[in-house]
Amino acid sequence: MLLDDAKVSMNIDFDDQDGYIGLLVASCYGKAKAVSGLELAEATLKTDYPEIYMAIISDVQRNYQERGESITHSESSLASYRRYCKKPMF
Repeated sequence: MLLDDAKVSMNIDFDDQDGYIGLLVASCYGKAKAVSGLELAEATLKTDYPEIYMAIISDVQRNYQERGESITHSESSLASYRRYCKKPMF
């Protein structure tokens, strides 16, 4: 689901880059899980945590545009992940 929505958000209608976009999705999804400390089930992520879902999509878009320069996560996405964090950072 994340892969399909990421492709739609970037207006990509071909499958040539699915492997690369899938790696970006996995990286951004992993970051969301690590920072939030939540068990984020991909199947229910869009309905249970829509803000986190959109932050992941945003990070995938950003990283796809940079095409491997580096894997980065925006401050707004990190803020979304931290907002749901069970163990707040001080």
